[in-house]
Amino acid sequence: GEGGEVHNDYAESYAGTESSREYIAQVAFEEAFLGTSLAVQVRCVGVCDKCGGSKSELGYTGNICPYCEGTGEETVRTGHITARKTCSYCEGSRIFIKFKCMECEGMGRRMFDRPFVLDIPPGTVHGQVFRMELDPEELGLPESEWNTKQLLWVTVSVGTSEEFVVNERDLETSMELSPALALLGGTTVVKTPARNIKVKVEEGTASHSVVVVAGEGVRTGDTIPGDLVIRTAIRVPARLSWRQARIVRKFATLEPHEVGIVVEGVPSSSDHKLEVNVVDADKIVNTVVREVVIKKMEKTITATIRDKLGLPPAKPKASRSNAQHRIF
Repeated sequence: GEGGEVHNDYAESYAGTESSREYIAQVAFEEAFLGTSLAVQVRCVGVCDKCGGSKSELGYTGNICPYCEGTGEETVRTGHITARKTCSYCEGSRIFIKFKCMECEGMGRRMFDRPFVLDIPPGTVHGQVFRMELDPEELGLPESEWNTKQLLWVTVSVGTSEEFVVNERDLETSMELSPALALLGGTTVVKTPARNIKVKVEEGTASHSVVVVAGEGVRTGDTIPGDLVIRTAIRVPARLSWRQARIVRKFATLEPHEVGIVVEGVPSSSDHKLEVNVVDADKIVNTVVREVVIKKMEKTITATIRDKLGLPPAKPKASRSNAQHRIF
């Protein structure tokens, strides 16, 4: 027993051997966030409901103990020494009960299971301990037990959540954004344990950005409500349709050129430079890379047309003053 006591003044039963002093309440994350109520069975000691505390079987009663003659003590003699001790038959009660109650084993008190409702307040965290004083009248104990306090220590075990984390008064979660929503901005809906919240996404929101919604965290009666802290993540599609891929390639061609970055499927003026590990050349001698710029009026019309057609240059001929001009 408690404090090293061996003897109890009540009988053990199917409910157990000791009254409840501590209870571990297992609740889900959403229940701890919003608050909930649990119906538990509390073990407590009360007057036997069969004999009503008389300690005897129904139809029988106790009489004055014939062994101690109602004194509650008996005399023990050992040699010339005489001593008195508690009567071993009536156990000092001065009343001897021959037919004891079978439920409480003649003690008049036994263990009971009583239902009780535990109130878990909102914002309860894992491992938090509550001291609860149980109402004897609510537990169904007799009036003689109403002056005795029934204490219960409740330890709350909160389950984990894959979506939410409570940091003091703040509720933290993550939100996935599509590339279009991250670039152009808009609104989306974030689901919390309490309700669905409409969140505005600013234009050009990057991944790992933090969006704070005030007053949507843990709400308790004695403190200011916390905030909802949302960390963004851009959801990249695994595959693109041909229409989406074409639009993205067009968008990539409009991006400013960055040295060392080549987008797959998008031509770049620096592709050949990356192949030969050249970033900025001092002098370009390759005519394929840079065309020869021809100044105007340096060639005649005939030479220009023959050059375009791939014909060899025309041989110079003697000039004729009256002959017509021929190109070919």
